Amino acid sequence: MFNLRIPALWEAIAVFVGTVIGSGVFLLPYAAIQSGIFISNIWLIALSFLLLIVHLAFGEVVLRTNNICSLAGYTGKYLSKSAQKFIFISSLVTLTFSSMVYLLLAAQFLGALLPANFLSFNILFGICWAVFSICSCINLSHISKFNLLLTIGEVGFICVIACYVFPYMNLGNLQNFLFKSDWLMSYGVIFYALNGLAAVPLVFSLLREKKAKPVSFKKVIIVGSIIVSVAYLLFMNCIALVSGGKTTQDAISGLVYFVGKPIVILGAVAGILIVWTSFIAFAQYLKTLLHNDFGWNNIISTLTVIFLPLLFLFIGINGIGDLISLMGGVAGGLDGLIVFLVYMKAKQKPEKEPEYKLNLKPAIIWIIAGFFFVSSILQIIVKALQ
Repeated sequence: MFNLRIPALWEAIAVFVGTVIGSGVFLLPYAAIQSGIFISNIWLIALSFLLLIVHLAFGEVVLRTNNICSLAGYTGKYLSKSAQKFIFISSLVTLTFSSMVYLLLAAQFLGALLPANFLSFNILFGICWAVFSICSCINLSHISKFNLLLTIGEVGFICVIACYVFPYMNLGNLQNFLFKSDWLMSYGVIFYALNGLAAVPLVFSLLREKKAKPVSFKKVIIVGSIIVSVAYLLFMNCIALVSGGKTTQDAISGLVYFVGKPIVILGAVAGILIVWTSFIAFAQYLKTLLHNDFGWNNIISTLTVIFLPLLFLFIGINGIGDLISLMGGVAGGLDGLIVFLVYMKAKQKPEKEPEYKLNLKPAIIWIIAGFFFVSSILQIIVKALQ
């Protein structure tokens, strides 16, 4: 076996990018067509900046506290037990729903690689569930180097797909889908796709284990966020401008009408890599949430991570888009609000000196938190009226 020596910073960036880039990336082109390409690009740029601040603020909370845990754990420590229970339920629903989406998409991508009707969708789902569940039991420190290669592969695949379809872009789609009425849908999907709160404790734990330099903690979030945002911007616009009204929720299958079968196969491979790495990272975060924050033993935590996503199977593949939009806009926005409340408390009662400090002004914090809160309420109202 070869012993590949990789700088801790790049291992951590790989974990961050591999965790953030998940099922949400495939919904971006579909959301852009539904909401309008113009507003979707505005949301992507704006939310990339706002969530970078949220991730850095949460990172400072992690570094000011002796024990690394999840957002629910910090909420209980710095706010209240009631707030902790709320975040626990929100995180549990979001993480298990996301895991189910990863499995559904993985089964769909696996089916695209096999001959038509070779295996039923239920069998494909069972295969993905078994393989992903086994992988989720592996300690993150054992797969971080491999995760670097997977992350390079998945980002590379996204760029290759975007470049491949670039000559097929139809600028008529830009005119036809520049503005659309459902302008909030892409907000929720983009928020969901960019949300990397689950990645922050994972990468900081890895950096501490590797005894990385203090500057690495801030740099990993900034560099990782830039990589994710650029990849999303490229992928969303290229696919949407090629597929137009035929853009599908998995982004890939709709391309067959314009660029042929080879790109669908390439996209399916990229899709499996992306949802696999994200599933593993989400499983690690959920086990940390259950074990470290709430005292569940390792066996029960692992079994919960493996079997709980199956409860969401009744949703099916077709209803994912609207649910991810609602979950991203509402749950994500409330998580962002809680992060800032925890951040302000952690600054008042730090347990240790952090490796970096943001020094955010209270006015900036309340403006961003207020935006998240109002957008969450709007998302609920709009969905209720539809």
